[in-house]
Amino acid sequence: MEPVKKVSIIRTVYLYLVTAISIVLVIIGAIGLLRIVLNEYVFDVKSWSEMELENPKNIYECTDDSLLYTYDPASGKSIKKYPNKSQTEIDAEKAKCLEEAKISRLNQAKNDLKQEIVMWLSMLIIALPLYFVHWGIIKKENKK
Repeated sequence: MEPVKKVSIIRTVYLYLVTAISIVLVIIGAIGLLRIVLNEYVFDVKSWSEMELENPKNIYECTDDSLLYTYDPASGKSIKKYPNKSQTEIDAEKAKCLEEAKISRLNQAKNDLKQEIVMWLSMLIIALPLYFVHWGIIKKENKK
């Protein structure tokens, strides 16, 4: 086989392979973006952190064990952190904790969504030009 023909075959395989891979990446990126749109705007699917806020008693950092007690490794027992606090002060602290946790969870959910959008968009931004460039070269060579 001639060296020129061998290079031509390798080049053709490369062009078709890159085109096929970029098509797959475009499809995966489009599916990811469609999933986000359907989850967030059509079906309003909630993330784990958003679901946790529907029953704030399950937020661990705001439970009595976390807020009011500490663990003493020497004795192996729980000790009250603030033995002199009144029930009103404790309830106010729990309410403050729940509000802070709610804001934190919502911010985390928004941030997670933004990160996913960036991931899928970057995949499309990279794969689409690769596809168009390589497919354009293939079309140009097939016309010859």
